Amino acid sequence: YSQMQSYASSRRNYEDKKSEYESYLKKLKKLNESLPSIRDDLVSSEKSFLSGGYVDNGETLDRGILKSCYTKLENDMSNLNNVISKVEMKIDEFKQKITEYRNLYNEAQRNYREAKKREAQ
Repeated sequence: YSQMQSYASSRRNYEDKKSEYESYLKKLKKLNESLPSIRDDLVSSEKSFLSGGYVDNGETLDRGILKSCYTKLENDMSNLNNVISKVEMKIDEFKQKITEYRNLYNEAQRNYREAKKREAQ
């Protein structure tokens, strides 16, 4: 009986962690969806500076800040994709653990019932 409780508790802990990580994943994906349009806006702004004649000594008046920002944003997008991938892998690990503890619980429950049945005889 105590094994059943232990397995059920472990399964619930992993289910809670899985839910927490799924919440993070949802937020990360939402953030990741908005970053490409921001990057495109920065690239477009830099092109507007360049095509509009706002150039001083071969450099836009922003002194390369726009390019620096969208380059950093590209790196952030790459890092964010890596984080999303790792979170998805962690969720898969939690799913495996949940299944493992569910199976262990079921086995312990069968053993418990069998022991109770034998005890009653």
